[in-house]
Amino acid sequence: TQYYVTPTPFYNDETTTVIALATDNVAVTGVLITWSGSQTGSGSMTKVGAEGRFAYSTTNPPTGAIVFELRAVDAAGNQSAPVKVVADHQFFG
Repeated sequence: TQYYVTPTPFYNDETTTVIALATDNVAVTGVLITWSGSQTGSGSMTKVGAEGRFAYSTTNPPTGAIVFELRAVDAAGNQSAPVKVVADHQFFG
């Protein structure tokens, strides 16, 4: 299982993408995503081939780390342990 965010840092209203490549012995059906830090919220990942992707952008000026927490969900409804990836948002106004 791999999780990463690209690009980081990202600036002003640019988009950063969180990518999840999750597998297990049943079948991963989705990935839950929440974020905290200088921004907070939650969203749904879109399946693109074998990857889950979430495009994140903001026009809000807080600068700093945004911590994305991801949990893979399998066909049986089981959730993986949370995995965290961090993106650095820099806003120059």
